[in-house]
Parts: sequence; C-alpha cells; structure tokens
Amino acid sequence: MSSRKSVKPRLVDHRHCRVCGKAIPPKEEFCSPECRGKFEEARERERKARRMLYIFYGLIMASLLIFLLLRAFTG
Repeated sequence: MSSRKSVKPRLVDHRHCRVCGKAIPPKEEFCSPECRGKFEEARERERKARRMLYIFYGLIMASLLIFLLLRAFTG
C-alpha cells in the first residue's frame, strides 16, 4: 500500500437545473428560458389538479352531509 494521499479535484461551486439537471451557476435556478417555461407549466398543472381535488372532496362531503340530513329527517 502506498503512503501517498490521493488528491481529489475540487468541484466548482454549482447548482443543477430544476428541470433537466444540467450544472449551472450557483445563483441561477434554470439553465434556459425553455426549462423555466416547462417548470412554470408543470407548477400550474399541479395547482389546477390540487384545486380540482379540493372541489371533489368538498362535493363528496356536501353530498354525504345532505344524505345524512335527509336520512335523519325521513327515518
């Protein structure tokens, strides 16, 4: 065994693009306007899907409440 220490090269400070994963400067979030656009579109789709899920849950709860109230008054 060698008593020499292996020298590891130091990586330059960097981040990775939130969409494609390319290395970018530390102060940037995206590597290109296309990646920023893709990220914004995905975030908007997620926001709409979450909103629809809340509406669906609300409708289910309202229908259950109506069903229980009608059953209590007719039974």
